[in-house]
Order: sequence, then C-alpha cells, then structure tokens
Amino acid sequence: SRVPLLMTASDIYIMPSEEEGSPRVIIEAQAAGLPYTAFDVGGTKEISPSEAHPFIRPMGDLDGMINSIITLSQLDTDTRNRLETALRSHAERYDRRVVAHRFLELLQQ
Repeated sequence: SRVPLLMTASDIYIMPSEEEGSPRVIIEAQAAGLPYTAFDVGGTKEISPSEAHPFIRPMGDLDGMINSIITLSQLDTDTRNRLETALRSHAERYDRRVVAHRFLELLQQ
C-alpha cells in the first residue's frame, strides 16, 4: 500500500533485476509517471512505451544504467513532463478494467 506513495516521492525508479517474470513494478512506475531505468529482462521493453526505451539497458550494462540515471536526473522540465505523460498514458492499457474487458472479448470470440 505504500508503493504509490514512495513512487510519487521519488524522482527515478531503478530496476537492476537480472531476472523478472513480468515486472509489474514497471507498470506501477508508469502509472505514477515515474521515469525509470532497468535491464531488458522479463519483457520490460515490451511493456514500456517507446519514450522509455533509451533507458532500458541490455542485461549487465551497468555503465549504461548509470548513464540513464544521470540523463533522467538532468531532464529539463518540458522533456520530463512529456515523459511522465507518456508513461501514465501507457500504463492505462494495463488497468484491470481494460484488461478484464479485453479478456471477456477474447472469451466471447
């Protein structure tokens, strides 16, 4: 229950995981409009909007992750606002109501 509060209080989310199933935490960061950097594991890039792709690093690319952290921390206000908006908008496709509706449509077919 504290995750949304912590995310809204944060500037950047860092996911250095070397293995993930489907990283729900990335969707939670998107919903909070929280820019993130992560390794490209467990479908991270597939569930991220294209605006976040430059910050999703190949597995083990620590230098790239560090550079992403620096870049994200230095975004100008307009660029950061556009990224936050893109993240929030992208997260809407994973809303339970949207997913439930799609699932019901699939079952009806």
